[in-house]
Amino acid sequence: FVDLFQTSEYAKENSKSLVRWVKGLRPDWDGEVRRIRIEDTLYMNFKNDVSYITEDALMVLAEHQSTINPNMPLRYLLYAAKLYEKIIPTRERFRTSLVKIPKPEFYVFYNGIAPMPLISKLSLKDAFHDAKSILGSKLDGIEGGFVDLTVTVININSEVEGRKNEFITDCPVLWEYSEFCERVRENKIKGMDDPFENAIKDCINDGILSDYLKDRGSEVVNMLTAEYDYNEDIAVKQEDAMNIGFNRGMEQGLEQGLEQGLERGLERGIEQGIISSIRKLRENMNISTDEAMNYLGIPDEDRNKYSEKL
Repeated sequence: FVDLFQTSEYAKENSKSLVRWVKGLRPDWDGEVRRIRIEDTLYMNFKNDVSYITEDALMVLAEHQSTINPNMPLRYLLYAAKLYEKIIPTRERFRTSLVKIPKPEFYVFYNGIAPMPLISKLSLKDAFHDAKSILGSKLDGIEGGFVDLTVTVININSEVEGRKNEFITDCPVLWEYSEFCERVRENKIKGMDDPFENAIKDCINDGILSDYLKDRGSEVVNMLTAEYDYNEDIAVKQEDAMNIGFNRGMEQGLEQGLEQGLERGLERGIEQGIISSIRKLRENMNISTDEAMNYLGIPDEDRNKYSEKL
């Protein structure tokens, strides 16, 4: 995704096509699209993002192949701050006159396998605590200013809700990219020995990203292999962390169960297993406690209980 739309020699024209489509501009629009990227390792969660500055906007677009994380608006907020820090000179920030900045726009292109509508929205304000519950009634009738951020999620799969996705056909390069991803996924499901190479051959034969894949085929294979190996490694680490934590917790809980009763021992074992799993996920994946709990699917009402014991 990044190579096709930001870093390869094809990226300049592809990025213009993408911006035209997302912003609903005329097909003959030929404005400036400046590519910008943060290489800070702290922001490697955005390894599949492309960022552009257009005439009036700062656009951040990311590909997402797994279930959409409801914390994407928060992550985008932090990422956008770094982008603005990069593009706004230090002296400008201290001027007494108003400094004009490009309007931020945030998009996620979803091509995972879980059902998703064609268009959906994620909002930062959904994560806010209720101001009244924190500040009491003194501010009744007074609405304070707050920062909100909305992420538009676009499903770019070839089929959405059982129907052909006509929406993305207006951006041919994005449609072709989606079709290529679909063929890779199908080849993986079929258990092919060379799923990436076969998808590339089929797409070239069918005129899908043909010039790009002819020139960049070997690089694409390397990038896809690295990405799938990374995702597989994460999945294995998650499974290992859960199994190790659960087994340890069961052992500890069952030992206590001999003294306190089998029922309490099993309950304790499961609890300790979950706590150990959270710790392992945080350590192995370098993620927050909340993100680890998201991975484990821990209900909101149980999270405080586990947080207190970590």
